Amino acid sequence: MLNLNNWSVAYGCLIGQVSGHTEIPDGNTVTSSEIISIEDSVAITSTDTKYKLGNPHQDYLKFCEAQNRSIFNLARKPYDVKTTKKESSQ
Repeated sequence: MLNLNNWSVAYGCLIGQVSGHTEIPDGNTVTSSEIISIEDSVAITSTDTKYKLGNPHQDYLKFCEAQNRSIFNLARKPYDVKTTKKESSQ
């Protein structure tokens, strides 16, 4: 499983700094394929990649707060989001 920090959601995909990838150096920014589900801070994408979500990007948090939206609610189409530790603490 890959780790993703300083992440945000745009157009149904995750964008963030990856670690644990076999080919991409830790700390590089990646864009995932489309999010299928998020459960217990683990996102699964349409290519079946699993990302352990760390801290979201601070600007993304501010944007979501200003829009009165969940940090997980900016996909192109609805996806399955189960209660997560991050979501329940907000």
